[in-house]
This record gives sequence, structure tokens and C-alpha cells, in this order.
Amino acid sequence: MPVIPGVLETFEKLGKLHIIKNDDYSGDRGPFFNFNCAEYISSWFSNAKDKVYAVMIGIKLARLAILLSSSKAPNNESIEDSFDDAIVYMTIWKADYVGRKDARRNSMPNMQSQDGITNQY
Repeated sequence: MPVIPGVLETFEKLGKLHIIKNDDYSGDRGPFFNFNCAEYISSWFSNAKDKVYAVMIGIKLARLAILLSSSKAPNNESIEDSFDDAIVYMTIWKADYVGRKDARRNSMPNMQSQDGITNQY
């Protein structure tokens, strides 16, 4: 049977990458530690979109927990990169939250008080 060029090489590369990254994300706590943490953190939220952000941040927090508890240097991205990723996810989440809040506010009818001042709820 013919082998598609590049397929086996890609799987070999991905196998090595998996070993390197998995050590940074799970350490001695098991290969699913980061996913378990992210699942737990996402359970704190009811909105589906907020859960997505919480999962992304939860994975970074789990990675930081492993890296900051270890005396070994990271195999892949630096500890500072993980902090920066978490900050970026939080910033994007905040922008999305503010946009959703503003959209809800703008979709509600204007209410006029007895003194003639218009308020938006």
C-alpha cells in the first residue's frame, strides 16, 4: 500500500511535540490535569460563551500550576508566555463581555422618567 508523502513524518513530529507539551501541561498530575482544571473552572459559569473563555484560561492556569511547582524549566513556551496568554484571554473576554452588555443595553427600550429625563436600562 502506498504511503502518502509527509503523513508519517507529520505523525512523528506530532508525537515528539505531544511529549514536550504534555510534560509542561500535566507534569506528575496526569495527562488530563489541565482539562480537569479547565472543566472545573468552567463549571462556575452559566453562560456558554463565558465557559469557553474560562476553559482557555483554566488550561493556562493549570499549566502555570505545573510549571511554577516544578524545578524544571519549561520544554515549550516560557512561564511568562503562559501569563501573557492568560492576560490576553482575560482582555479579550472583558472586551466581549462589555460588547455583549452594551448590546443588551442598546436593545432595551428607552424609559422616560417623570422629570422628562430619558434613562436606558
